[in-house]
Amino acid sequence: RIVKTGVWDSELVFYSSGTTQMKRSKHVIRDPEWYLDNATHIWSNQFGPLQDQVFVSLLPSYHENQSSSLLYMVQHFMTKGALKEEHYFSNDLDALYRMIEMHTDGAKQVVLFGVSFALLDYVAQHRHLNANTLMVVETGGMKKHRRELTRAALHVELRRGFENAQIVSEYGMTECLSQMYCEDGQNFKMNDRMHVLISDPTDPVRLLENKTRGRINIIDLANVDSVAFIATDDLGMIHKEESVEILGRLDNSDLRGCNYLL
Repeated sequence: RIVKTGVWDSELVFYSSGTTQMKRSKHVIRDPEWYLDNATHIWSNQFGPLQDQVFVSLLPSYHENQSSSLLYMVQHFMTKGALKEEHYFSNDLDALYRMIEMHTDGAKQVVLFGVSFALLDYVAQHRHLNANTLMVVETGGMKKHRRELTRAALHVELRRGFENAQIVSEYGMTECLSQMYCEDGQNFKMNDRMHVLISDPTDPVRLLENKTRGRINIIDLANVDSVAFIATDDLGMIHKEESVEILGRLDNSDLRGCNYLL
């Protein structure tokens, strides 16, 4: 069932990655530019202007889903970034290594968006030393490819391959227009468009106090044309104001495309 605020025709439809065993979720978009403006606003407020950064993509599984909101966002970041070019990598990891090495010696920060299993494949073959102008943004995504890792274990592996790089996690989903980012390996930072409340998994109207595990409920104010209040099947807790720890999925819930690393 499609939920809209008002009557309008969608210009774009985002689909989740999904699997062959599940129905893919869908989000109809009234204004694609609003999605891109919102994603840019959130990113720039936390990490700086797009034009000061070189964006690179290692999202092979998402390339198979051209209706991915993540891919749409990263494509925009690349075209508005310092190079104003799209740089996608999938199987040619040697070429990705050469590009990162070439640009990490410059004045611009290099930002590598990568799905977790592909990043692990990459660091199994390549290592960057003293990559202090590199930011690696892992977007989750181990399903169907590797055994699950905790986020802490994943970051340990990534730091071995990307020495001195900043390792960031991204949290987003098809149903939302906004994203959250985690810079310390644990706490995702809420922002002025996306806020989280924690509720009792067995009682959706009972909100829990900070430092209590429960269901993640998202208020996404950017969803002005669809559902701005979403009860997810993700498990988490709020440690302090404006930050939330993602602890995985609730029991018996489907694996979805958001970052559900423990």
